[in-house]
Parts: sequence; C-alpha cells; structure tokens
Amino acid sequence: MKATAGKVISLAERRQRFFATGFRSMQECPPQSITDEATLDFVLPKAGIALGAYVTIEAVIANVAGGAGGTKSQLGMATWLKNLSLVDAAGVTRINASGDGLRSLQEVSGFGYDEDASSDTSVYDFACPAADGSEAWKMQIYVPFSVGKFNSLGAIPLALPMGQTRMSMKFNKLAAVNSIISPIDATDDATDFSITSATAYVTVLYIEPKAGEALPVEDFQFCREIVTVTDNSNLSPSTEKRIVLPTGRTYSRAITTLLDAASAPMIPVETIDRVGLLLNGATPVFDIYYKTYVGIQSKGQGQRLSAGHVLFDMSKRAYSPNDFGEVALKLNLSSGFNGAVAKCDVTYDSLYRMAGKGIS
Repeated sequence: MKATAGKVISLAERRQRFFATGFRSMQECPPQSITDEATLDFVLPKAGIALGAYVTIEAVIANVAGGAGGTKSQLGMATWLKNLSLVDAAGVTRINASGDGLRSLQEVSGFGYDEDASSDTSVYDFACPAADGSEAWKMQIYVPFSVGKFNSLGAIPLALPMGQTRMSMKFNKLAAVNSIISPIDATDDATDFSITSATAYVTVLYIEPKAGEALPVEDFQFCREIVTVTDNSNLSPSTEKRIVLPTGRTYSRAITTLLDAASAPMIPVETIDRVGLLLNGATPVFDIYYKTYVGIQSKGQGQRLSAGHVLFDMSKRAYSPNDFGEVALKLNLSSGFNGAVAKCDVTYDSLYRMAGKGIS
C-alpha cells in the first residue's frame, strides 16, 4: 500500500482509481508495407500505460487467372502472420505467438472474431475476388498486454526514458495465398490468386494516468505471456500425446492445433478420441471423449473454435505447476490419425511475476 497526504491507499483502490480517473486513449504506429516473407519492426509510442494493441492487416488480393473465385480457407488470413513478438523496454519477451494462435485466443476470450461479417459493418472482409477482379481483405486481432481491458495486471508502462517496447511481425510468403483462399472451381488452384499489396497497422490502447494519482505499480511487475510452440512428439495413431506446460506460470488458457503437411487443420472429431487436463502427472481435472468435450464448450459455454483446434480453458480456476507439481494437456489420438504428415502447435496464455525484471 502507498500513503498519499497521510492516507493509506490500498492496491484494490489504486486499481479502481487508475481506470476511473485515467484518460483512456489510443495511438498509432506508422503503418508499414508487407513484402515477401517480411519482418516488420514497430516501436510502440512512449505514451501512458499500455493495455494492448490492435493489429490490422490489409491485403489486396487479385484473381489473376480469371477463375470462378474462391471462399475463405478454414484458417483464413491469420495464418499469413507467421509470428508476432513483443519485447518490453526491460528486454522481457511478453508475446511470441503465431497469428493463428492469437486469433484463436481472441475467438474464446470475449473480444470477438467474426470472419463472416461484411466489410461495411466490420473490419473483417473475406469476400473473394471474382474473375479478373481484386478485393481488399482486412483482418484485425487484439493483442492483449494486461489481463483485461479493465485489469492492470501485466500492463506495460511505455512513457519511460529507458529503452523501447517493440513489436515485431514475421509473414509467410506473399505467394502463400492457399492459406487464405480455397478456389470454388476444382480446375482452379491457389496460383490463380496473388497478393498485389499489403499493409500492417498497429494501434496501441493505453491509459494516461491522472497527474499525482497513486498507481497500482505492483501490477506492472507481472507479465502476461502468450507463446506458441511446436511439439511434434508422439504424433502416431492410437497414441497418448501429453504436453507439459512450463513451470513458474499460472495458466488461463491453452489451445492445441493439429495441422497436416499442407498446414490445413485436421478435424479433431476424426483424429482425437479423448482430451484431458492432468495435474501432478496423473490426477485428472477431466479426461473425457472429445465429442463430449467439444459439445460442452460450444453449446454449454458458447466457445467455438476454428477447425483443428482444441481449447483447454482454465480461466475460471487458473492452474499453476507451482501449486500442482505439473500441469499437462492430454490428447488421445485415434487409430485413423495420420501422424506421418502432422504437426502440433500449442498456444498458451499465462501470467507470472517478473522477479525484479519488470518495469514500474
């Protein structure tokens, strides 16, 4: 707690006043053009205390062969963003995740991701170009820094003289249109389409604190970490695949994605028999049939994911290996699973205290 003019102000009150008296604002980084397999580096503005950033990607896609057009592929534009990383001024890597992992977290975290909305009502536009035409496609992902838009845990102070907070994006090849478009006509293929221009935009959401207001500085010692890793071990038919999450963190969500050799999603109901969340290597929080699990999530809890993804939601009761010795995700692969062409990506969302490395 901190004393101001003889009064002791609790952390809870400082958190409340931070949002009640601070000025919520947004500031843009200069947009950058995306070239073939580009790596873009954005320096975040030194403005206030950042809660997150909106990343918008726009690409003009042309139908160069006069084909019948196409539909959005199962994973859409997010797969074009190969990786997004965020490193703060103290050198702490807070985010190191794939575009698909970030999109999937957004689908289930309450920020919304409507891929079917028309361009006049939403920033998402997935209308495919007709013969010899072109279409500007847009995708937007909210990249969270703090635990929530009204939660200061993990927020990043940007207006400091020391260092810079940087966001980097790596993109796949411009020619990789097949990850975005599925041609309507069987005689067409992805080479009938090309990306003629593309631009990335970053808009930072931050709070400008009221002058003289006591801040919840303890919250700035925490890091919300979002990471995507590839784990291709034990990808065989009729095999139990177990993914042990790193220690020293408290987890809210994890998402596994099974992809084939063409990076297309494998349908979980056809490739996974059972899913489970295990503590201490053996104690199950749950261990049930996948078809039961996905029904509970989509109908009972309103959480729906794109094909190929399995959500492990720990947000109602966050789990930490420090409390339980080990937290592991379990997938029992079916007898029809083709492990020879598969890969498994895991995106996890966690929180940890930075032990003196944080910015305050």
